[in-house]
Amino acid sequence: MISWPARIAPDTTPRGQFHHVNDIAPTIYEILDITPPHIYNGVEQMPLDGVSMVYTFDDAEAKGRKRTQYFDVISSRGIYHDGWFASVPGPRKPWVPGLQSVPTWNPAEDVWELYNLAEDYSQANDLAAKMPEKLQELQDLWWAEAEKYGVLPLDDR
Repeated sequence: MISWPARIAPDTTPRGQFHHVNDIAPTIYEILDITPPHIYNGVEQMPLDGVSMVYTFDDAEAKGRKRTQYFDVISSRGIYHDGWFASVPGPRKPWVPGLQSVPTWNPAEDVWELYNLAEDYSQANDLAAKMPEKLQELQDLWWAEAEKYGVLPLDDR
């Protein structure tokens, strides 16, 4: 939720564009007209990831600008891309202590789920078995994003 009475007119229309926490910094930078540094204390910075949400402030129906977002938490993985979401739980539940199934975990045996968020925002209808090509497309994209952002090899710690 964003509130900025000096700039955003009160509007009760929910915004349906997909965004993630990494979109907050680009939004603040755009609002404040800040260009993040390319080098800080002599260290080259990674490119800023995320999409500013400013375009949604005055237009609840604006077409979403975030096309792709990968997720990785203790090897539970997910990928959002153009209204689709594929995900798989990893070998550990973050709220359960201990190694759980980590010693025997094989990521190649993980069972992925697939959802069309445009039609099923609550993720109630898993389409993985009905649309294996779409699932494979998103899995391939997850691996490409994982490589791009340096999260490989998979690590369940």
